Amino acid sequence: MGCVPPTSPASSLVKVLRLIAFLLVAQLNGCVPKIYGVFHNSLPYSVTVTLLNPREQPYCSIRIPSGTVRRCDVQYGTALVADQTGKIIAKTVIVQPGTGRYFDFDRKQCYFDIKSSRLVPVAISEGIRWLPRQE
Repeated sequence: MGCVPPTSPASSLVKVLRLIAFLLVAQLNGCVPKIYGVFHNSLPYSVTVTLLNPREQPYCSIRIPSGTVRRCDVQYGTALVADQTGKIIAKTVIVQPGTGRYFDFDRKQCYFDIKSSRLVPVAISEGIRWLPRQE
């Protein structure tokens, strides 16, 4: 499993409860905590990911060259992936905060891989391999 230690159901429950408490306290204090999406482009060409809120309004647009990673805050809505010509090649619903397998509670982010014209959520163990090594 790489760098991720195995988790027991009890430790997963504790993480979920911690996240719920964090979100409640943040909401009571009038702030919305950021949750990030980490997008990895596995395609041989650059793509643009555009994130839309539930009203279909764009709130983030990032260009991701082939083989690289970009990060953007995410919220419930839709992600569109366009190729270099602007043609939409993938459309996916983004749900936050996500499930334990796909949501990194410690870093408050989820991971997506862009491959074969799809935007696929990936497990934490795969997504953290894309991050730069910290010394």
